[in-house]
Amino acid sequence: MKPWMRRFLPQTLFARTMLILIVPMVLVQAISAYMFYDRHWENVRRNMAAVLADEIALLVKETENVGYTLQRMTAYHADTYLGLQVELLDVHMLTPQPPHLSDEAEVLRREL
Repeated sequence: MKPWMRRFLPQTLFARTMLILIVPMVLVQAISAYMFYDRHWENVRRNMAAVLADEIALLVKETENVGYTLQRMTAYHADTYLGLQVELLDVHMLTPQPPHLSDEAEVLRREL
């Protein structure tokens, strides 16, 4: 064994035994905690995204075939209770826009 390594390793049998017992336990706990929290935050993210999508779907459904007053009231409730700021636009103001192509797709479209 190299002399510089001997300075960092324990000299007594008790210290070596503790190192053999404690290091694997600490590593297993650290890996388990990382895996648990990683999975936990992934589940939280997925659930929050699903709830937000459901809230937006509810707002769209509530404002589809009702009058302007009920649409404004729904927008007010969305802002008050859900924290979503809704802007109601007139259907005639919405014009279909062509999809934006990436630079590579635009070059390919021109070449074809």
